[in-house]
Parts: sequence; structure tokens; C-alpha cells
Amino acid sequence: MSKSFPEFFALLLRAFALVVLFLSAGLSISYADGSNRAMLHRPIYSPVRAVDISLRLDPNEIAELASASGKPEAFEIWLEQMKVGTDIILSNVFKLKSVELRGNYRLNESEVLASTEYLGQPFLWKLLGYNTRESLGKNPWIEDVKVTWSVFPTRVVLAIKEAEPWLVAAYRKNTWLISRSGRLLQPLDSLRDGDLVVDSSELPRLDGLDEPSSSHISDLSEVNQRLISALGIIKLFDLAGGYPFEVERFTYLEGGGLELSPVEIDKYPQLLVSKQSFQGAKKLLERAEAVFADLKDKGLVASVVDLRFRDQAIVR
Repeated sequence: MSKSFPEFFALLLRAFALVVLFLSAGLSISYADGSNRAMLHRPIYSPVRAVDISLRLDPNEIAELASASGKPEAFEIWLEQMKVGTDIILSNVFKLKSVELRGNYRLNESEVLASTEYLGQPFLWKLLGYNTRESLGKNPWIEDVKVTWSVFPTRVVLAIKEAEPWLVAAYRKNTWLISRSGRLLQPLDSLRDGDLVVDSSELPRLDGLDEPSSSHISDLSEVNQRLISALGIIKLFDLAGGYPFEVERFTYLEGGGLELSPVEIDKYPQLLVSKQSFQGAKKLLERAEAVFADLKDKGLVASVVDLRFRDQAIVR
């Protein structure tokens, strides 16, 4: 069952009442011969784990409390039930018994859980107000997390959605792995996973962001804004239908455009595009297809097709 923590805590209060009823209705105490050792026997079915708890009370304390009660045997049984019942409740209901992480294909489980408050079987009141999504969201590799609580025993399952590497960008004098959501995942030279290193070598590159800018457009004068602008253009053309060839490299151009270099450089020319609306991007891609078809029909070879100017195609 999936619950928010306040709802889950309210559920635990109901569970507490059920456990109290369970203790009063289903527990019995028997004593070993001549000793003050009490053993707890649970009923045939119990929602809590099997328990075999031994409690030792000081003989003088038992005698004093029993004498004061006027009913020695009943008082001792009641006292032992309360102590044992409290232990069961604290250890099975109000303590987090286990935490499980799912969906971590690249991330190390122990490193992820170390950034949460769930380790060490904490009492649940210590988790009041704890925002799991916010805490795990600080890890750039985690794009989303679903938290599921269960009781008897108290357990939490964290189902995360890992980010997918999308581009490799030269950014701030380093080479970064970037997710489709635009988050900087980690520098390429810090990768330790062999499969991820191989996968990264096959991703498109993005460069030109660190080049000195003389742009008079204020939001493009800083490298971080140029990164945001470049990723926005790439995503927009993806959504508008995709590129007419497989792109090996995107190069950010002065003024906010992109130069697209094809993997098959001997088959396709480089393509220069500018920031567009969605409809503008669709029309630009259609124009690119028309230019490529015309070049092929005429047997011409071009190195660059510039589509940054409205309703024009400059072929070189």
C-alpha cells in the first residue's frame, strides 16, 4: 500500500490499538518451575514476528509490587504483559525494520541509502516531516522516487527512476554527462562503470559553450545560459520530428544557433539551424529534407546547408 508519511503514521496509531487488543486477548504467561522467568506464548496466528522473549525482574521488586496489588499472581501477569507488549510494539510497529531500493541499475544501493534517514532502523517519529523526494532529488541521477510503506513489520520500499545519459557536453572546462532533462550527471573522467563508459562514447557531443561570447543578447552571455539555450533547441527539433541524419556533434554558435555534424559526413552536409517555435522547427526540418533531396537529384555535393535565415537555404 502506498501512503504519505502523515497518513502512514495515522495508520500506525490504528495498528497500535489493534496490537493492544491482540495483547489483551491472545497472550498468556507461564512460569518455569520456581523461577521468576516469564515466557511469552503467541496465539496460532499473529500479525507480528515470532517472539521468544525472556524477562527477569528483581525478586524484591516483584514481591513488593505484588503485595501492594493485593492480587499477586494477577498483578505479576499484568506487569509482564505490559513490559513484553511494549517491547513488541516498539520493535515491530514504531521502528522501521527494513528499507529496500528498487530501480537502481547504475547507482550503488548503499551510497543512495546513505543519503537518507532510513538507515539504522530509526523510530518512526524521527521521520516525521522527512521529505524523501527532496532528499534523493539532490542526486542528479535520480529523476523521481516513489515511496511505499507497509506494516507488520514496518518496511519502506523506495522505487527510483534513474536518469538516462543523453549527451556529452564540454562545459566549464570539463566534459560532462548530461541527462535528457538537462541535468549535469557527472564529469566523464569520474565514471567508474565500464558499461557506462562504453555507452557514453556513443553519445552525441555538444561543444562551443565555453567559447567567449560577444553576443548582445544578455541571456546568452553566460555559459550556463548558453547550455540551457542549446539543450532547448536540441529537444525542440527532436520533438518536431527529429533530424534528417544521425548527429555526431552539436556545436553552439554565436547568437544562439547550432551546427549539426552528421555521423556519415561523406553522405550528408553539416546543417546550421537557429532557435525556432515548434511549428518553425517542423518547417525548417521539411526544408532541410527538400534541400538534401534536391542536391541528390542534381548530383551535387555540399559541405554546409545554412537554414538560419527565414525561408532561405544557403548551400556551400
